[in-house]
Amino acid sequence: MALNGFYATQYMVERAYGNYLGLCRLGRFLAHELGTKLVRMTCFTGIAERDVSKREIASVLPLSIEPWATKTLASKGRHPMNLNEFQERAARTDQNVAKEAPPEDKSNVIPMLGMAGEVGTLLSEYKKLLRDGHVHRRFKDAVSEELGDILWYVANVANKFDLRLEDVVRQNLDKVEDRWLGRPIQRRLYDEGFPAHEQLPREFEFTFAYRDVDGAQKIILLGRTENTLRATRSPITPTRMTVSVPRRDASSLAATLGWSPVTRKIWKPNSLKRKSQPKIDEVEDGGRAQVIEEAIVAAAYVYAVDHNFMDGKENVDWDLLQHIKRLTANVEVHDRTTWEWNRALTQGFQVWRELRKHDGGA
Repeated sequence: MALNGFYATQYMVERAYGNYLGLCRLGRFLAHELGTKLVRMTCFTGIAERDVSKREIASVLPLSIEPWATKTLASKGRHPMNLNEFQERAARTDQNVAKEAPPEDKSNVIPMLGMAGEVGTLLSEYKKLLRDGHVHRRFKDAVSEELGDILWYVANVANKFDLRLEDVVRQNLDKVEDRWLGRPIQRRLYDEGFPAHEQLPREFEFTFAYRDVDGAQKIILLGRTENTLRATRSPITPTRMTVSVPRRDASSLAATLGWSPVTRKIWKPNSLKRKSQPKIDEVEDGGRAQVIEEAIVAAAYVYAVDHNFMDGKENVDWDLLQHIKRLTANVEVHDRTTWEWNRALTQGFQVWRELRKHDGGA
């Protein structure tokens, strides 16, 4: 006698085991009453739900299962597959192997389109969750399946362009940690060990104010160090304080990063360039480094204007930070993280907002 069971939804493994055991006993009883033997029981399930974790599967399997099967299933639940192994195994199922060098090979675009399609399917599952709520009982399984498909396509794209997933992941973690994890690092100042007259002031105050100079109203930048107040650069003819505040001064990077070739050059009464070491003076304090700082401040100013001087915005966009890191790749400030640059820029924007609000200040 053969016994067949049909379940619209079946919870695996504990409840299913109880159901199967009950069916087997029922089948044996019926077979005995009919004078025959139960030779097979088959169960069909429309939707399978897991009611135990993978780690628990081995402990709830029927004792009648052979030991080798129990060991195999348990190992599958705990096997720590690494990214390179996944990539290699996924490559075996690639049905669109590259035949030409990119970009001529059309097979390169197939996994990228597939990835976009799977992301769309993932969003569709979330739409069902929003629509149906807890009734969408397969949501977690569906998300797991779609994420697996997305990972397969990611691995396939990496294969197409001769990249290793492990390298891709490591580079990504290095990037996001550099961006978001503000490490409390006590950095050595770039001019540490230089004569005092070549060091940026460890404490200073800038005041932006209007002054009459030669019969015309101009913006003058006053710097206070060691209780001495003096002009730190030539007066500027303004159109309006809140617009024409000298950008390079208002966003000075000296205070936040300890780096500003422009500040070293324009400092009065004497520049702070590190002339005691000609190579440092030429490379780190010279015209090239000053142009780099001017480029950074100009880019930051344009970004600030486009984003209301960061009012209500806590972080700058990654594109700006990446641009800055590229500009500073060959100067001493290259060791600053994108997190530190983000902090420096947001603090500078805060100063800008206050200057605009009060039409000047210190």
